[in-house]
Amino acid sequence: MVSEASVDTQPDMKKLQKVRKAAQEQNYRNQPLHPFLAGISDDEPFWRDLPDILQSQILVMLDNGRPTKKNPTPREPEKLRWAGTPHTRFRTILLIVLLWAVFLVVPALLLEDLVDEIGGWLALAWAFFTVFIFVPRLTRGSREVFALTARRAVVSKRSMYCSIHTEKVEYGDVASAELRPHKDGTATIVLTKTKHMYALTERVTFDRIRDVRGAERVLGMLLPPDVALAGGFPVPDDLRR
Repeated sequence: MVSEASVDTQPDMKKLQKVRKAAQEQNYRNQPLHPFLAGISDDEPFWRDLPDILQSQILVMLDNGRPTKKNPTPREPEKLRWAGTPHTRFRTILLIVLLWAVFLVVPALLLEDLVDEIGGWLALAWAFFTVFIFVPRLTRGSREVFALTARRAVVSKRSMYCSIHTEKVEYGDVASAELRPHKDGTATIVLTKTKHMYALTERVTFDRIRDVRGAERVLGMLLPPDVALAGGFPVPDDLRR
């Protein structure tokens, strides 16, 4: 004879098993791609030069092709074609550090001398505040990554609070592309998205990248030929119209 307690626990066990199964399926769908499935080789210079945390940031961003509630149809995993980070010149880093020292020391001394009792605390608060002004500019290369996949161009930015902001544009939606070279050998690429009526103009900017030729080559193959030619990107002969 089955006791009443065992009968009461059976529905709870079924609910728990159902929740665990749903959690396992969700974890499987959200698993990032393996670099091999994303078409990435360890011999690729652009991949080898990225810090591990930015490599993980890219892999999480890529579409793994697994069915989801919004898109239940299985898809091909998204392939990565190129990636890079913003380059900050050594002279620029020295200038930022110098400005930081000035903005840190001068107000702190003034607060300490001119404000009674709480001047030291205000100076300490100001020092803490300057961290969020200058450190993001010094650490851009370790927090921002630019990626060109087989489907889209993506900019992924990790904030000081470890939240990630993503800007992306499908190649078919690019209305214009611009390449802006700089004197230090880097270049900035600006992709402008097709503007709809009453919508703000959206741009995806790859700021001061070093591997200019690699990005040019990939964009020349993936952008619409007329957009790529107008922007000065090399288009293969078989894609020219």
